[in-house]
Amino acid sequence: MVLAHFSPWKALGSVAFGYGLLGLILYLSTLPPSPTPTIWDSKPVLWLGLVAGIVFAIMVTAVLVQLVFDQGNALWSDGDRVVYLNRWLISAKRGDIAAASLGSSGFGGRSVVLTLRNGRKKIVPVGTLREPAAEVLDHVNAWLKG
Repeated sequence: MVLAHFSPWKALGSVAFGYGLLGLILYLSTLPPSPTPTIWDSKPVLWLGLVAGIVFAIMVTAVLVQLVFDQGNALWSDGDRVVYLNRWLISAKRGDIAAASLGSSGFGGRSVVLTLRNGRKKIVPVGTLREPAAEVLDHVNAWLKG
């Protein structure tokens, strides 16, 4: 059962931003050091940025794969498990979820927060989804009850 879909334009904007960020980091890593040392001349900073950029690119590639190959499904139930984007990234069993609520994530963006019985939280960002946050929360709560 599909609980939420990606908005193609919003998701493609995130994909373009992710790959642009990775390209910028790769470009910065090839620049020669400046005569006056700055933080960007530090290779460890660039390596950390490169690793973060690659992880971000993997996430946006997963969004792109969902858009192209899975009809834009973003959040769905897979038997007794709710899955966002990919089973290995954000997923939780129905019996492990204590509550679902609205929250914020990132730069003030809305999200659906799945609070697990062990106290951990799984955050599902809804900024790139077609449905509004309240509607996604209603779908998740209906799935939890059903």
